Amino acid sequence: MNPSLSRNNPALVRLLLSSCDHLHDHLLVERGYALHLEITKLTEELQFIQKQLGKRAAACPLSWRPLAFDQGGKEWVALGRGCEFHLLRPTPPLKSQIEATARQFSKIRELSAGAFSSLFRKITAIQIRHPETFRDQIATLFPQDKADRLIGLCSTHRKNEIIWTRYARSRTQRTLR
Repeated sequence: MNPSLSRNNPALVRLLLSSCDHLHDHLLVERGYALHLEITKLTEELQFIQKQLGKRAAACPLSWRPLAFDQGGKEWVALGRGCEFHLLRPTPPLKSQIEATARQFSKIRELSAGAFSSLFRKITAIQIRHPETFRDQIATLFPQDKADRLIGLCSTHRKNEIIWTRYARSRTQRTLR
């Protein structure tokens, strides 16, 4: 076979796809399967690396920094040569409505106690009166443990995000030396 038409060459794929005979289908199937195995292996390795970096981030609570674009979220950054790893932990968004029949309703009412009517307005469901200052109000009204539980009940869960970036070499040379 011509070396320019190796299995890694997109020209081979185009050539094989343009012909209607099935003589070379096995080449596409074999290359596709090889890629599938490689991607599976690399995905598992990437997940392992991300988990390890997540453990390192958890072990360094003081190295987290606030997210500039989010209300109260934070991120952890690790540097490599020419790349960065960002673990984003966004603040869960507040629920727009909390059903009065929801199991959480009684817990919310209990935790917020005398401040309930200043934090929520009752409709068919309860609604946070001032979402933009809600977290600050909770933080000043209640001890940390109680405030965290109340905010947890009034928030929707969000998964952590991971961002990989690549940048100019000069930036890493300055940072890693």
